[in-house]
Amino acid sequence: MISLGETPPPAVGPEPPSPAAGTGAARPLDVVVVTTRFPAHAETFASARVRSLLEDGHRVRVMSFKAPAAGWEGLVAERGLGAAELLPNGPGVTAAGIAAATRRPGVLAKALWWLLSTCARAPVHLPRALAALPYAFWALDLLERDPPDVVHLDWGHYPTVVLPLVRWRGVPCVVSLSLVAYDIHRRFPGTRTGAHLADIVRTQARCNVGEIAAVTGIDPSRIEVVPDGVDLARIAAVAAGARKVRGRVAVVSRLVPAKGVDDALRAFAAARRSNPHATLRVMGTGPAEPSLRRLAAALGVADAVTFLGHVAHDEVLRELAAADALLHLSHAERLPNAVKEAMACGCVVVTTRTTGIEELVRDGETGYLVDVGDHAGAGEALARALSRPAEHEPMRAAAAALVAETMDHDSAMRKLVGLWRQALAERGRGRPEAARRVSHR
Repeated sequence: MISLGETPPPAVGPEPPSPAAGTGAARPLDVVVVTTRFPAHAETFASARVRSLLEDGHRVRVMSFKAPAAGWEGLVAERGLGAAELLPNGPGVTAAGIAAATRRPGVLAKALWWLLSTCARAPVHLPRALAALPYAFWALDLLERDPPDVVHLDWGHYPTVVLPLVRWRGVPCVVSLSLVAYDIHRRFPGTRTGAHLADIVRTQARCNVGEIAAVTGIDPSRIEVVPDGVDLARIAAVAAGARKVRGRVAVVSRLVPAKGVDDALRAFAAARRSNPHATLRVMGTGPAEPSLRRLAAALGVADAVTFLGHVAHDEVLRELAAADALLHLSHAERLPNAVKEAMACGCVVVTTRTTGIEELVRDGETGYLVDVGDHAGAGEALARALSRPAEHEPMRAAAAALVAETMDHDSAMRKLVGLWRQALAERGRGRPEAARRVSHR
């Protein structure tokens, strides 16, 4: 592991196989994952993907444009990421990136012109994009010295500044670009360039396909839906022997206003009037915690609400396996992880009608849907779930079956790695463009 501020050394290990040679299914891949911060408390999907790649024998390097968060060493151990080569940003990296840029004056001039012209109609993005350039050039330097098979961008906003550099310098690798709701809403103009240069464009939900096509101008048929899956095997192992605690309700969320945890407290207080045995366990941290504690006291439910703070992922799964229900009343989220995992753990889910949620929750069949801000409706749905547990067994079973069928992490990883191998094979045959013709089934 490296410490903050150090310049990470070149990767050490056996010479990786040539990206153009031998792309059979048995050969481990050399994968570089590009993200913003890694590992991060609230982002379990990236960690799960990296862990799966490591477990399957692939080499994984993770480049992150931000310095690690406090306590990152603990997250590495907790999430089984010790074999990954972590390459975060820091002062030493920034200095090395500036030096790498000055050694490539032509590419630097082209990058500056690209950003200035691309951001001309949206200048608010220019400062952050320029600030990302030193790390992007540092990454380019490493990729040129030690080319991988695949560069996978886990975010499609400012990290995409590295993608044109990789293409302009002809680094012999496949590039895949993940675009999710945050990338769409961020509206960084460089995302459009990145989508056109990538071999594979991936999103995690069908509802994103039309918006991504509109924002980037690429054909919808080029956009592959690969879900952020739920690790069903891990849930089964962690939750083995767990029993539901009657009346226990869970909230798994960052404690910020947009997550609607205040609405969840109000809904819980309403449901508790007819279910006085009910308890609520809140997992997550954030700046809204003091105000949420005050709200719980004002609602008269402070004695029934436990704020657990940051909870390790396995412990979250154990909590969900013991909970009767999940309240997730976020204002704007697409296919949230907490909802998927709660459904897999047999919770009755009460959540908000946000974009794409119908891919997971069918109102009255696999959970309950309420409008954003409708804490009264959420309270009524929660009261039904807690008052009539036996009547909700079919709902629990249907929810778990839906997640198993459509949101399995292992299936999603097989699909993603398969796309990478397909693109590598096409490049090996001298037809990189063919790798872009992917469906959005």
